Amino acid sequence: MQDKSQTLTGKTILIAEDNLINQKVISEFLKLAGAQTVVVSNGIEAIARLAEQHFDLILMDIQMPKMDGFEATQKIRAQFEFKSIPIIGLSAGVSPKQTEACVAAGIDDFIPKPIDPDLLVSRVIYHLNKQ
Repeated sequence: MQDKSQTLTGKTILIAEDNLINQKVISEFLKLAGAQTVVVSNGIEAIARLAEQHFDLILMDIQMPKMDGFEATQKIRAQFEFKSIPIIGLSAGVSPKQTEACVAAGIDDFIPKPIDPDLLVSRVIYHLNKQ
């Protein structure tokens, strides 16, 4: 990973991911870049945390139990105060159909798994600077 330490200082990122290993890996990459992270295991928990705390960006796994990333994103986008928060989808499936479904749900970007740390941090920085 290139030296991106502290490039995300002061930013808080919500990670909605059901896989424990992916939770740790993604969270550590972002922490190395200076971000604070909060991890939840499904879309229901993501929506609940948004009501409790401000986040600068959401990383949303597409396939989670209880409520997947598509449904969670649609519910988040339906709330006026969350219309502009960047949401980046995460999934091992990178088909054109899945990418179209992400866009239709309101997901701003897509990062394939396994996670490339440089791609993750650079996409997060890009979307945070776009605001």
